Amino acid sequence: MLMFCPCLFTVNFDPADTAKVQREMYTALKGRREALEEILKKRTEELKLLCIKEGVCTCVPLFYHNLNFNI
Repeated sequence: MLMFCPCLFTVNFDPADTAKVQREMYTALKGRREALEEILKKRTEELKLLCIKEGVCTCVPLFYHNLNFNI
């Protein structure tokens, strides 16, 4: 049986360090979000072009090629 003894752990939080870590995490997550949004934009454009090519191959009328695929 594993016993937990709170006396073995001492944690000191400095509010300045906590705020700094939060800012760094926010900046990292914001950068990751922007990167993912860029990838999503690129993939959406690729999918749109693929749908248009498939429409051409299946003789879908040209009218449908001009539809806006934005969600």
